[in-house]
Amino acid sequence: MTMQTKKELLGIELEEYLKASKAEKGRILDSLVRQTGMWRESIMRSFRRLQLKRVSDEKKRGRKTYYTGDVSAALNEIWEVANQCCGELLHPVVPEYVEILKRDAMWKYDDTTTGKLLAMSMATVKRKVSGWQCERSGRGISTTTPSAIKARVPIFQGSWHEVPVGMGQIDTVAHCGGTLIGDFGYSTGYVDVSSGWIEYRMQWNKGMEATKESLETFRRSLPFPLLHIHPDCGTEFLNDIVITWCGEKKIEVSRSRSYHKNDNGYIEQRNGHIARRWLGYERIGNRELLPKINRFYELVCLYHNHFITQRLCIGTKMLPNGKHRKVYEKKALTPYMRLRANTKVSEEIKSRLRKAHETLNPKVLHDKLIKMKCDILKANRRATGTESLH
Repeated sequence: MTMQTKKELLGIELEEYLKASKAEKGRILDSLVRQTGMWRESIMRSFRRLQLKRVSDEKKRGRKTYYTGDVSAALNEIWEVANQCCGELLHPVVPEYVEILKRDAMWKYDDTTTGKLLAMSMATVKRKVSGWQCERSGRGISTTTPSAIKARVPIFQGSWHEVPVGMGQIDTVAHCGGTLIGDFGYSTGYVDVSSGWIEYRMQWNKGMEATKESLETFRRSLPFPLLHIHPDCGTEFLNDIVITWCGEKKIEVSRSRSYHKNDNGYIEQRNGHIARRWLGYERIGNRELLPKINRFYELVCLYHNHFITQRLCIGTKMLPNGKHRKVYEKKALTPYMRLRANTKVSEEIKSRLRKAHETLNPKVLHDKLIKMKCDILKANRRATGTESLH
């Protein structure tokens, strides 16, 4: 019998022991001697200590709590502003978030709390964040149909770890709500592999002209020249209209292998973090919402490119058992940070990005995005008659 069990047993018998007569106390002591193996005098002293013990006298063993509730509340606020990312991605941007919120008079915590938050290690941040609940996701449907002209487009066989800025992957996401019948919206996405910079746009269906317009929008809005696009084998990208447009704009085109979705792993990951995380799995069946959704996507991309960190894969290493293990960046960075640190990006582009970054606030952007998301989904549900299902 453990000491804790003995203490619990004595606590149960204490009230009866105090009310009992002398003879009954003797029987209680005899019973406890048999159960616990303790001496009678030791049991009597334990009863005496329990009788005189006050709740205020109890002291918690171990070190005192250093990161108190106010520090956890401050970290939780930063975590919400950072779109509920994991501790490894959150830790590097905490100082910048605090500085921006102070600049705009939106930081309500005192210097002691702020100092503790800034001194928090990555392990502590990961431990605290791991207990907080994130939004749960669903499951989408693949709409990729192999193109008849895919043989004319070369397969990219090189390493993605050393590609230049301007070479990226593209893909579409179907917002079909579980059925592919009828017309609905598609999110078209682009991710620059070297920096992680993203661009997203909503288009109606995935026709060739609509896809070309989305790519033209990406080309104009990117802060650097678009040099190379890498789609899967879908017909929305591998068609005469898009291929001709790429040739006119001097944009190279390569594709992934059929039935190898990991060949497009960078954009597949962003599809989950951007299109599905922000617009979910509902059917976007109201065409009139497209302009509003595209304004929403502009802010989403601005928010993620400047304030949401990523840890990109920078290579692989061979293990003793012959298997390969991916190697990731030690410190998470935002796409904005990577572009500023890249020596091959011109100073003009860096200066333009820096001026834009100095005017942004992650909390303002996040709060505005949450409101716009709710308005878009409510309007879409009213238009499609699914308001009663949510």
